[in-house]
Amino acid sequence: MVNLRREFDDRSLGVDIPHYLHLPITDDDPPTMEDLQQGVAFIKHEIESGGKVYIHCGAGVGRAPTMAAAYLISQGDTP
Repeated sequence: MVNLRREFDDRSLGVDIPHYLHLPITDDDPPTMEDLQQGVAFIKHEIESGGKVYIHCGAGVGRAPTMAAAYLISQGDTP
């Protein structure tokens, strides 16, 4: 799971979430290149290990789609 919300960390619920990356990005702010590189590396590792990745933010309009597009572009695909 990739959580891109600055406003909430899923682990604060007390649930153990394996394979979890929290990149706190403020709503309406674009991810930095470092955020995108970290996210893409995490997603790539999980997929190459046979896993699936859920990417989320607050509304699913900006941050999560941007990260998904960055991963697809890094793999030579187009979103």
